[in-house]
Amino acid sequence: MSGSAIILPDGSATILPELPFGRMTVFDTPTAPVVKNTSPLKALPGGHRDFPLPRYKAIVSFPILVMSFLLFAEGITPSFAQSVNVVLTTPDQTSLLAPQAPLTFASGTAAQLSININDTIRYQKLEGVGGSFTDSSAYLVWTKLAPAQRYQLMNDLFNRQGIHLSFLRQPMGASDLALSSYTYDDLAPGETDPDQEQFSIAHDRAYILPTIRAAMGANPDIKVMALPWSPPAWMKTNDALGGGGFNTANFPALAKYFAKFIAAYEANGVPINYVAVQNEPLYETGGYPTMFMNPLDEGRFIAEYLGPELRNSHFRNQNWNFSEQNEDPGDATPGILGYEHNWDNPRYPEFLLQNPEVGPYLAGVSFHCYAGNVADAQNAVHDLDPGTPIYFTECTGATGLPILRRTSATTSRTNDQRAAQLGKTVVMWNMALDPTGGPTVQHGCGNCRGIVTIDTSTTPRPFRAMSSTTRLSSCQICRNGSLPD
Repeated sequence: MSGSAIILPDGSATILPELPFGRMTVFDTPTAPVVKNTSPLKALPGGHRDFPLPRYKAIVSFPILVMSFLLFAEGITPSFAQSVNVVLTTPDQTSLLAPQAPLTFASGTAAQLSININDTIRYQKLEGVGGSFTDSSAYLVWTKLAPAQRYQLMNDLFNRQGIHLSFLRQPMGASDLALSSYTYDDLAPGETDPDQEQFSIAHDRAYILPTIRAAMGANPDIKVMALPWSPPAWMKTNDALGGGGFNTANFPALAKYFAKFIAAYEANGVPINYVAVQNEPLYETGGYPTMFMNPLDEGRFIAEYLGPELRNSHFRNQNWNFSEQNEDPGDATPGILGYEHNWDNPRYPEFLLQNPEVGPYLAGVSFHCYAGNVADAQNAVHDLDPGTPIYFTECTGATGLPILRRTSATTSRTNDQRAAQLGKTVVMWNMALDPTGGPTVQHGCGNCRGIVTIDTSTTPRPFRAMSSTTRLSSCQICRNGSLPD
């Protein structure tokens, strides 16, 4: 198995398998270059595969994909005498994926840098890497990019000729990155709708669903997770989207809300593989849609309402990407992920797992990066129940930091740890934002950076992508080395 090693100036390295796809072309010119479209997908109208774009700058070291020292393999063969290609990226961007002399695995001890591979030991399967088409992200991608730019972006992000993202975590309604506050069943104060007669995903048909479908066109194997930042206000204790708790008398209505959402998205070409009850259930604020939910209520909702509702809906697979997800390959029932919050509270998911009525409905538990320690949290869950899949589902880039300081060695090691600590996914937050970290009307993250930055202040509008060269495969191989932690 040959591969590519990204060597960073501080001595850290990313070893990636050699796989059959090309790298994104890197431009840093004031003129409009011609971008080679190497996608195996159909050519653009008229048969043209090359087309001009405005200034495009692809910045190497996409934060979620540069995972130091990770090798992913299908059909693993012994590493002795196998070669890796080396590319160099520097923080000042004077070198971006610049080819270097190849390296060859050999027995013995290296004089300076050594990466030891034990290809007889395998860990968890890496199920996906990706981000979120929030309301803000999808709005920028679908309405602010020209069709040719959008086509190129989708290939660069999702196609095998690009970085092959494969996991989307989608808000059910508004989050802190949205152009309005909305759910799928908004009513006037004092009104209720327990039968969901007013339920509608009309908002998402304008640009969110088309954007997701475009991503799935570039990568049909994408898996999609969905979850609310807040349920409809009339279901809550404060009759508002911001803050408050859940009125448990509305558990049946909330379960039906999930089922109707899943059915509506599937009818619009977007199957839902996973759901979670509530984003960050231990945090509430009035600044954007949030809701507090304790583990007792989340567990009761899963065991008595959501789990049975999803099973009784009998979602059937229509050649969607549900591989290895359910025992019956024809079953398209979404898996439920418990918790969905930071590493600092592993007792919350442990409580769910220890409840014999909840556990059978859980497909796994999920964590965010903003507090606590990855090893303490994810290892604690694994030690409690080694069979529980662990998903890492949110971490954001930040403005105000040089891109490659944020996304090179430090973030490489951090994301390596997320996967090394038994994680099945590594998912960043917004797929695309503008240079100010918006657009948004919410009062949440004031310095979020998207995977892609789309600058709407220029005409035509350039976009900048932080990227790497990697893709998913079947499993993580045991590795260790003399590089810093």
